[in-house]
Amino acid sequence: AAYLINYEQPDNYALKMQRAGRIRRINSAYKVVFVYDMITDNENVVSKDIQQLDKIERDKDTSESLMN
Repeated sequence: AAYLINYEQPDNYALKMQRAGRIRRINSAYKVVFVYDMITDNENVVSKDIQQLDKIERDKDTSESLMN
């Protein structure tokens, strides 16, 4: 598959990358995988999805800083 649509956000950055990795394997017909994150849209409340995406982004930053 060339598309990954996350209807719910994983608990951390590693799980998010693992999801993408499952569809982007060696010898895959697709050189590019498009990842979409579905989030709720509510003007009055900060959604759990947005909070989870923020946490995943912080996890990503931490992982990348440890690798450098």
